[in-house]
Amino acid sequence: MIFRKKNLIDHPLIFNTSDDIYEFIKNEKPHYGITEEEKIVVNRIGCGLNNAIRSGRELDPYTQQEMDLFQRLIQMHTLKHSIIVNRAVRSIDYELTLARNKGLSKKHLFHDGFLYTSLLRAYSGQIHLKILIPEGTPYLYTGVFSNTIGSYPPEENQTIKDTVGELILDIGTILKIDGKRREKGITIYDVHVDK
Repeated sequence: MIFRKKNLIDHPLIFNTSDDIYEFIKNEKPHYGITEEEKIVVNRIGCGLNNAIRSGRELDPYTQQEMDLFQRLIQMHTLKHSIIVNRAVRSIDYELTLARNKGLSKKHLFHDGFLYTSLLRAYSGQIHLKILIPEGTPYLYTGVFSNTIGSYPPEENQTIKDTVGELILDIGTILKIDGKRREKGITIYDVHVDK
């Protein structure tokens, strides 16, 4: 990994296994204060929320409530330690264009929706972002109530395992590109959250 902002790195946590995820949950307590009802609502929110936010149109009352819930939950927790998360995408052109429109340099990406990431690597796209998130950054960790895991709450006698480690950052997150490389046919960008 090539992160040029050395002052942001205090040996960030890197996640390779489910055990790493469970250690993160134990130390961060990311679900503290989130009610069962809120977990159920978050589980039902899909990509439609980001699509509605990005449309530029006024949000209907239900979608506005979803957005407000996400933003409130994100503000409830801040990282106790710097971490590296992952995001697989088809292209970064949209985020590069948004960054330029905001007056940021060609080395920046701007997210006009919630930024979904995973603790474990997810090389499902041809482009992969390895994102350094500094200590103190607000976040929502969905874990077992992420809709990428399945429906929540689990049915009786069913156990849900957190196999992805979904972590969400707020609307308007800015990332700065620190480096670019190729690995096994995948383009990897090393980036960091630029406050």
